Amino acid sequence: MGNLTLVALIADYERLRIGGLICAFLLVAGGVSVILCKAEDDNSEI
Repeated sequence: MGNLTLVALIADYERLRIGGLICAFLLVAGGVSVILCKAEDDNSEI
């Protein structure tokens, strides 16, 4: 029974890690898009 619990824990950890990587990627992509939009707005005012 303990081995089954360990396997379930490892599976949950893998899913959590993948979810965290996806979340981090989305945050980075959003930050880059905000920076690019701000730079584009500054250039249009010149």
